[in-house]
Amino acid sequence: MSSSGNPLNVFKYVGPRLVPFLKTLGLYFVIFIPDDRPSLFAMTLKCLPVVSLALFIVLHGIGLSDEHKFSRRILIGLVFSCLGDAFLIWPSYFLHGMAAFAVAQSFYIRAFGFQPMKWKLGLAVYAITSSNLGLILPTLLGDATSMVIGVLIYSFLLTTMLWRAIARVEFSWTEFSWSKLSSCIGAIFFAISDTILALNQFYTRIPYHQTLVMATYYIAQLGIALSVVTTKEQSPTDVTEEKSLPAADNNELKSNLSLRQRKNKVQI
Repeated sequence: MSSSGNPLNVFKYVGPRLVPFLKTLGLYFVIFIPDDRPSLFAMTLKCLPVVSLALFIVLHGIGLSDEHKFSRRILIGLVFSCLGDAFLIWPSYFLHGMAAFAVAQSFYIRAFGFQPMKWKLGLAVYAITSSNLGLILPTLLGDATSMVIGVLIYSFLLTTMLWRAIARVEFSWTEFSWSKLSSCIGAIFFAISDTILALNQFYTRIPYHQTLVMATYYIAQLGIALSVVTTKEQSPTDVTEEKSLPAADNNELKSNLSLRQRKNKVQI
């Protein structure tokens, strides 16, 4: 599939595999159990969209080879995110949920890597996060030491993940990748979701906070999950064209497709 210039072909490829996610997402917001009513059913409802995204990655292709290293790390990140979702249903397990999400962020960071480095971007992202921490620290310091340390560590990991996701994006015709842009958008929404959650938890009550947190969170995980889509498969249009031509023209088309794919190949 070509993951370069034709969004329509990308949508045709990934669309059917996202149906479970879209259905479970709709189910969550239609039933919508308030976060002050924890239950096993509420936990299941909350986790299903992320489980569906994990299924999407498995259907896309997963293995133990280096070829699937990026996908494996994103998948493990989704698994720990799902575990974190389950813990956060019950307020008494907030630290456990934060720890699970910290592991998820670590795997996302490993997937995104540290090339190109872009130190200036990193400093800007850390500065923004520090200003947000400044709002909640006065309240946070009144909590247990474990909570303070946990929030600081998680904030560092979330900020690093955001930096690395943004750093991957190159806005040039030769280097641009929609899948890298997808992970960048996902990381930004992850930061927005966690900022709303933290402000509501430690600073001030935010109206409709649960809707805002979960909507931005699911967008975040969708963007990160879509970043596993690469150029290894041909688009449905390319396959149809190839099968419908005579042998001579078919060979020429294969040559053209190979050249096009080399030009548009995405490195992840």
